[in-house]
Amino acid sequence: MTIEALAMKVAEYFKKVMKEEGFDTFTEMKECYWWTSEDIKAEVNSVITEVANELGVGDMYLSDDGTFVQVDTYHEISYRKFSAMFRAYIKK
Repeated sequence: MTIEALAMKVAEYFKKVMKEEGFDTFTEMKECYWWTSEDIKAEVNSVITEVANELGVGDMYLSDDGTFVQVDTYHEISYRKFSAMFRAYIKK
């Protein structure tokens, strides 16, 4: 799986929750639930773990210190860039 595909999976998750809960924007949902950046990061970590389990891969994860996302042995991205990527996909 590519970094972009994983970011799309994360965006799809948030879009689904937004639709189910009746929010028009991610910001609206974030503010309603009083989510901090750490809360969002925990949600992202859950989605990444779920995707990794579905695919049966062990090298897809959010680092323990939360600074980067590892997609496979050779591909990683900073969490900051990954966050910008999935947030852009949410807006599409």
